Amino acid sequence: MCQPCRAELMTGQYPLHNGCAWNHSASQPSVKSMPHHLGALGYRVGIAGKVHVKPAAAFPFENVSGFDPNCVRNPTRNHQLDGIRSFMQRDAKKPFCLVVMRLQTCSSFGFSPSSSLSHDELRSSSSSMLMVHLYGQFTPMCPCSPQL
Repeated sequence: MCQPCRAELMTGQYPLHNGCAWNHSASQPSVKSMPHHLGALGYRVGIAGKVHVKPAAAFPFENVSGFDPNCVRNPTRNHQLDGIRSFMQRDAKKPFCLVVMRLQTCSSFGFSPSSSLSHDELRSSSSSMLMVHLYGQFTPMCPCSPQL
């Protein structure tokens, strides 16, 4: 789901290793993530949009305005790029990494006007297996996991 996927992407660690194994949980405070690794190399590391990872000690991004951080607002706010431009242009001598997190990882579980699946369909075993299959395409499964 949303938070474990984001934590995995930003730490490079499986959810059970970084501590964020279910939605609305948190990674271990000692976990190192993208801002730690890139910051050590001299990068400014910012994030815009829906952050949905915690604690801040594990994810010390610079918050950058521009994309709606709320996944249940209908409709979401229009993108405003002034904050992003400012972040990108602030220090031409220092490299930067800007992560723009959209809302799509939440669309099947939160509000999504484009979702064609009902809540009951999402809870069905066949839909759950589809979610696992899609997740497995992007995340290597351990050898003991069933192959779909």
